[in-house]
Amino acid sequence: MRRYDPPSFLVPHMSDQLISQLFSLEGPLAAIAPGFRVRPSQIELAQMVERTIAERSTLVAEAGTGTGKTWAYLVPALLGGGKVLVSTGTRTLQDQLFARDLPRVREALSVPASIALLKGRGNYVCHYHLEKLQTEDRALKSRAEVQQLRHIHTFAQQSTTGDRADLPSVPEEAEIWQRVTSTRENCLGQDCPNVRDCFVLKARRQAQEADVVVINHALFMADVMLRDEGITDLLPAADTVVFDEAHQLPDTATRFLGSSLSTHQLLDLSKLIEVAGLAHAREMTNWSEQAKRLEHAARELRLTCAALENLSSKRVTFEAFPEPDAFDASRARLQDVLDEIGKMLTTVEDKHPDLAAAARTCLELSERLAQWGQPGRDSRAPIQELQQVVRWVECGLHHVRLHAAPLSVAEAFSRYRQAGQAWIFTSATLSVQNDFSHFTSRLGLEAAQTIRLESPFDYAKQALLFVPQQLPPAQSPDFLPAFVDTLVPLIQASQGGALVLCTTLRAVERVQVCLARRTIAWGLPGP
Repeated sequence: MRRYDPPSFLVPHMSDQLISQLFSLEGPLAAIAPGFRVRPSQIELAQMVERTIAERSTLVAEAGTGTGKTWAYLVPALLGGGKVLVSTGTRTLQDQLFARDLPRVREALSVPASIALLKGRGNYVCHYHLEKLQTEDRALKSRAEVQQLRHIHTFAQQSTTGDRADLPSVPEEAEIWQRVTSTRENCLGQDCPNVRDCFVLKARRQAQEADVVVINHALFMADVMLRDEGITDLLPAADTVVFDEAHQLPDTATRFLGSSLSTHQLLDLSKLIEVAGLAHAREMTNWSEQAKRLEHAARELRLTCAALENLSSKRVTFEAFPEPDAFDASRARLQDVLDEIGKMLTTVEDKHPDLAAAARTCLELSERLAQWGQPGRDSRAPIQELQQVVRWVECGLHHVRLHAAPLSVAEAFSRYRQAGQAWIFTSATLSVQNDFSHFTSRLGLEAAQTIRLESPFDYAKQALLFVPQQLPPAQSPDFLPAFVDTLVPLIQASQGGALVLCTTLRAVERVQVCLARRTIAWGLPGP
């Protein structure tokens, strides 16, 4: 891995006047953006970001919708940020920033900055696991999966990135992706026969060499966790880190600095144990029987959580579990099974990388389960120790998930910051009644400079808020049809161009069908 050298095009320090010129109607940004308008709040934010980068300090900036936050931080970051990491809230925003915003600003400024996109390993096709699945015909659950596997195989041969977002013919939520990508536990690393073609390693190499790297909050927090374990090769070192959609960071940090264990993971492990054991250590034990033991223990744990189905939230804290004795007993049995199978796997893990991956996964899940159950319900630990972590159980349609998360991530998150690094946090929603302390205290950023910039939109004159009063309850089957009946006149009044946000993909599909029926009946353009 080559050493990163600062690019020659960097501007050591830009004056406020230069920033204003760049964002003026005569500036380079206006030249590439038809309809460009000068927004004082955008200029002020860009100036604050520039100063933060120059001083290597921390800025928390709330800027209302329409401010133009993305360009406001990209301009100073590209011209003076050195090595830059830009972390976004979602993979969709990641793709938008990488494919659209960054190239446009780079073109406008005429800087030769190289950019790279880096996601978590679960977003890249794994050649090894793809080949394994192709030899396991019984693992495919439907004709649709057979077709999806063909698409993925062709894609892996032709793609330069292996990023599943580049293969729209296979939905991102398709279950098959879990079996043709790798996890930290089942990745074979340098022992993989396909290591030279690995899409994950290629993406990481490009990130190490690029001037600007676009990541997401989940990947940033994964790097935080690995650094705590002494692993430092996930994300490259950087001079500037920009957190866009920063309001999502505290929850992401809490999720990643905690741990979770689901029965889905246990069932996947049981399949891995059976396949690897029968293929490479058949003489050791009856691996099919061992896999069944683990599967049975996982399903038993799920059954003991049946009472959660009667709760509206489908979740409950460890301390308030409705039938704790049965649950604790099944959890203890599951722990014993994991520990026993893990010991068997460690004695044969040197025989094949698949056995080693199964052993690592078994050990990891066993440790999560053990940590989740400590301290127990009869613990006499001081109350201040018990309040460090919150534990809860979440029940799904076919699975149960055990969660444990720290009540505060402030120390762990702030400790990650490297010396001499500029941090910029920006979002439309960071303060509470003009007070940033709720956000900054959750991430340990008490010394950060804060700024709040109003949106250039005049909501009082340019928008109306309509709250329908007569809709059925959201859980009612009549809700969506009634919602669409209410929606159509609003679309007509606004002359189209409407954006309808739904909470689930199923709701999106149903709204689309309902809208299509009504627009056809009324002679309107379809959705």
